[in-house]
Amino acid sequence: MSNLVTPTSWEHPSKDDARPPGSAGANGPAADTAENLGTSMSATEVADRRARHAAEHLERQVRRCVAAARQEPLFLQTQDREQIADRVRQADLDRTLERVLKESPSGRRPVAPVMLLEHLEDAPEHDRFRIEQVMPSESNTLIVAQRKAGKTTVCLNLARSLLLGVPFLDAFPVQQATGTVAFINLELSPAMLRSWASGMGIPGNRLVTVNARGLGNPLETQQRRSQLADQLREYQVEAVIVDPFSVAFPGEDANNSTEVRRWLSDIEEMARGDLGISDLIITAHAGWNADRRARGASALEDWPDSIIRLGLAGNSRTFSATGRDVSVQETSMGFDHRTRVLRLTRESPTRLGSTPSIDPHIVEVVRSSPGISTSAIGAAMRTRGVNFRNGDENRALRRLVEAGVLRVTIGSKGSKLYHPVD
Repeated sequence: MSNLVTPTSWEHPSKDDARPPGSAGANGPAADTAENLGTSMSATEVADRRARHAAEHLERQVRRCVAAARQEPLFLQTQDREQIADRVRQADLDRTLERVLKESPSGRRPVAPVMLLEHLEDAPEHDRFRIEQVMPSESNTLIVAQRKAGKTTVCLNLARSLLLGVPFLDAFPVQQATGTVAFINLELSPAMLRSWASGMGIPGNRLVTVNARGLGNPLETQQRRSQLADQLREYQVEAVIVDPFSVAFPGEDANNSTEVRRWLSDIEEMARGDLGISDLIITAHAGWNADRRARGASALEDWPDSIIRLGLAGNSRTFSATGRDVSVQETSMGFDHRTRVLRLTRESPTRLGSTPSIDPHIVEVVRSSPGISTSAIGAAMRTRGVNFRNGDENRALRRLVEAGVLRVTIGSKGSKLYHPVD
């Protein structure tokens, strides 16, 4: 059986490639110095040339690694095993290339500027927000949505406002984008995305779509992110939307804060360092708990400057936002089924009667079983076919106790037990 090409295989180059960049026989003259290259070249130009030679040297090593992997496939008995081996070998090569790119002069991370506070420019008051009260300028935004609460629809509405300069949700003024908006679509089919965006009146020549559903994750590795950045750069992208995190995140464990934090840093480096964009928006699915936090590691919600939360209240969708200089209380949204354009209704979701509708069912359950616990109340209502979200029963019980309809005692193990007040 031949040996599998591993990430260490490229570390033993041929005789020519073993020579340092700039030495005789490897990349040209004996040394890239001003004397050998001509006295007209400055020291900076000489350094740049040597850096390019070093990058080319590393690239040749990677190409040799790829060629060796193609010529020495693992000898396996079944086609399935061959496919698995190919995937393993490709993953090794991706990791090797990612390391090479980081080590090459052209792949080094940009250095953050160091300066005194007094030298920082003050943003004009009207430029503090990209979307008033919702999204600060040059910020990271996380959109956390309950299942089928309109996550992608809100993203497209946001893109529509940025591109057309119309108020977001017909309520929040927007600093209009002068460039384009890139939408990295990992969920919808291209046809559905086009239909939804066109119906909203989004200009087709300013929304750049990356339709990767079923075609591989363009944000998975350093190599793929660099390729994506190269493609997007020509479109003068001003804002990037990634929909959703659960598909875009390539790590082994979305609950691992270290993995999530590292990937978010890589995405931000691509967006801001490579593309120079102003706004980065990522969507995420909410968990099943009543607090509607994003599924996965806590690092995901630690990352953004602003968090938009989308929920369901009966037949209505709700919107709220929190963050740095951001605070929008939960408000219901209206939906135009013809255009898919959303707007705030300025109604509190509790006024729509969604959660109070379970109050009579809770009272009936408690009357039939005095001294019943919270979990038992929830189980009894589900047995009766009552529809409600996790956490609705807790809020309803607090409301009924405060109203004097129910009273609560503490059980032997500290649990709350509910009784009717007659």
